[in-house]
Amino acid sequence: DCLVLQDQREQILASRYARQLGYRVVWIIVSSLHYSLHRIVAYKLLRHASFDADSIITICDYLRDQLLAEGFDAERIKIAPNFVDLDQIDKTSGNRIFTTELRRIGYLGRLARGKGVEILLKAIALIAPKALDVELVIAGEGAMRKQLEQMSRSLGITHLVRFAGFVDDPIDFIAGLDIFVNPSYD
Repeated sequence: DCLVLQDQREQILASRYARQLGYRVVWIIVSSLHYSLHRIVAYKLLRHASFDADSIITICDYLRDQLLAEGFDAERIKIAPNFVDLDQIDKTSGNRIFTTELRRIGYLGRLARGKGVEILLKAIALIAPKALDVELVIAGEGAMRKQLEQMSRSLGITHLVRFAGFVDDPIDFIAGLDIFVNPSYD
């Protein structure tokens, strides 16, 4: 009875039809649009289409304020923070799920465009000659996994990179890292 849309193209194209079919429509907006011409056109289309959404959920005040500045209806915007409870990580920090003595750098999230994992791989390749005690652990699944695995091979860093796949307990995963990196740019 409810259609949840995260992709902006889907939000623009599907909202009206879903409403006509009697579905409640919820949008999820987790990033802003960065390119000026694209941003202007997309926000105008999104703002117009947003009248067909029952709710718009975003992850932070910054995005809510950006939507409000573009004329979106404040009554429909809700914030659901994307958060990590640092107290939980502190409590489990001794429970490393990996057993090597390497300095562990990690990423946890979707393996998709805009998440910046390819930038992280390039950064590891830059420090690889001097960082023999570093391991990059990439946790998550997504459309770019094979491409990222190939990229690690072509950069010659497969001995430093481990693709862990889906992680059941993200708190334990993060607690087992020395450095958590979120290279997302979208």
